[in-house]
This record gives sequence, structure tokens and C-alpha cells, in this order.
Amino acid sequence: MLRKRDYFYLGDNKALTILKTGENFIIDTESLDLAVSIISVGFWEPWIERHLLKIAKQGANIIDAGANIGYYSVRLGKTIGPTGRLFAFEPHPKTYFFLKNNLYINGLTHCTAENVGLSNTGNHDDEMWFMPHQKAGGFVTRDK
Repeated sequence: MLRKRDYFYLGDNKALTILKTGENFIIDTESLDLAVSIISVGFWEPWIERHLLKIAKQGANIIDAGANIGYYSVRLGKTIGPTGRLFAFEPHPKTYFFLKNNLYINGLTHCTAENVGLSNTGNHDDEMWFMPHQKAGGFVTRDK
């Protein structure tokens, strides 16, 4: 049974909710993956978050590759505090919008978001594809 949680529709498929830990969080209402869990229970993948927060220490430097809408970036950014640095990378332009704004509305000025994908190949011919109905992912292809 779901409990009532705070949820405010902002228009244009965007809504504001509050994470179980108290942070404000903007979600994409068209997303059927992260949004459902975050709206209904206020968290995402607690079994992963628990391990990440164990190793994140005050003042740490962290890279969040494929940061999506910023759930872990927000949680880790709060944990490492203003003496730490977090660099979040998200290649999908629409998803990046949520990431950037979730860091901003939580005052995480020590966290930087970049609208790029990371690769270990250095191959600039790689092409990123996004599925219209899959808000949380994409894939890389090489035509050559």
C-alpha cells in the first residue's frame, strides 16, 4: 500500500517531490523507471545507495558517470559536503536538464554537471542513441 507523499506537478512533464532523506527532487513524469520509485517511496535502489554512502566521505572527490537525473549525485553531493567535489556526466540533453536542476535546487555548488558522455576509447566517431520511451538509458554505436 502506497503512502501519500508530497508531489507537485510543475507542467511540461516535470514534477517536484521530496526524497525520503529530505532533498527536493525534480522528476520527469514520463519516466516509468526512476520516477515511479522516487515519487511513491522517496528513494531509488537502496541496496546500491547504502554501499555508495559507506565509501563516500566528507571532502571526497567523486565522478558520477552516467548520472541520469542526479539521484546519486544529490545524495553523494550532500554526503561529501562543500569540501568535496562531485563531477556528474550525463549525455542525454533532456535527462541532463533534470540532473543540473536537481543539483541547483539542493544548493550543491561543489558539484559540477556536464552534458557529455564518457568513453575509454577516445573514438570521436562513436554515436550516442537514445530510445524515446526509455528515459534512463541509451547506447553507443560505431558505424566504422
